[in-house]
Amino acid sequence: MKRFVYFTLGFVCAALAVVLAMSVPITAAQEPSTLLNGLVSYWKMDEHSGTRADAHGSNDLSVSGSPAWHVGKLGDAALFANDGYLYHASNADLQTGNISFTLATWVYLNPDYTSETYGIVYKGEGDFIEYALAVDSGGFHFVVGNDGSENSGADSNVSAVANQWYYIVAWVDGDTVNMQVNNAEPTMSGVISPLSAGNANLKIGSAFAGYATFAGRIDSVALWKRALTLEERSLLWYGGAGSDYPFRCWLEPAACVCGRSGRT
Repeated sequence: MKRFVYFTLGFVCAALAVVLAMSVPITAAQEPSTLLNGLVSYWKMDEHSGTRADAHGSNDLSVSGSPAWHVGKLGDAALFANDGYLYHASNADLQTGNISFTLATWVYLNPDYTSETYGIVYKGEGDFIEYALAVDSGGFHFVVGNDGSENSGADSNVSAVANQWYYIVAWVDGDTVNMQVNNAEPTMSGVISPLSAGNANLKIGSAFAGYATFAGRIDSVALWKRALTLEERSLLWYGGAGSDYPFRCWLEPAACVCGRSGRT
């Protein structure tokens, strides 16, 4: 009887995966190799303590304070409780400056979230923000800066509430700064150029410029040194189930939905 139940559940799960895969048109731009192009780092956040490994590059994250872990969107996630963050020293990989690039991550706000202002990803120091993602009662925000005197930003058209996963993709593409949350219509604004690279640490879950240290879960953080296409962003969203590194969902859909994705 038990074998029958397991077989039935597996069959249903695989069927659901195929349906999700069919909902995203398969084009050449969606092959896994394209999402690996320009990818600098991908932090799965599966570790339960200590260093969080870079699954693609060599920028493993060190710990400040006491980030823990919790069930994530894709496997496990880093859990923050306003008392710590993850970081890596600045280097040529993590610096962006006046180029096109993309940041992406899953975030989940704690059950008691109301209108707090939290930093999600931050690279900067003092008045200078090289790039940053943040959330407050108005939604999600993506900020890039030049020499510290001027910043450009895009604000989401999706409000943030507790007990829900959000997938944030933010990118600079030439002279525009853009943000998309949960595969909704992107928002866009102009860039005050030229953007500048800086020597500050990259921090995940850290406070900055009026934003507090994050409280909630952060999962699957990625940095590309190019702007992703619409098709690639859709593949990462994957009907809300998510597509994890190394981005093989449309080739192996059952592994995506039935393996690491879809937990709360």
